[in-house]
Amino acid sequence: MQKWIIVEGLTEDGKQKEYQVSDGEPYDDTDNKNERTMSYDFTDLQEAKELCKKLNKRSSNEKR
Repeated sequence: MQKWIIVEGLTEDGKQKEYQVSDGEPYDDTDNKNERTMSYDFTDLQEAKELCKKLNKRSSNEKR
């Protein structure tokens, strides 16, 4: 089952927190085999949590 997570970072301009709803950890320049294939970016944590919950629920239902 695919597990969606929230990764905290900064916007491209570095001025604001960003929350990425992601299907995996982003690659960090090591050989850790992180395989993120997609993410949705938010500056509002509550919106990110809502989407993450929705995607995890959908992913869980697809496996049944």
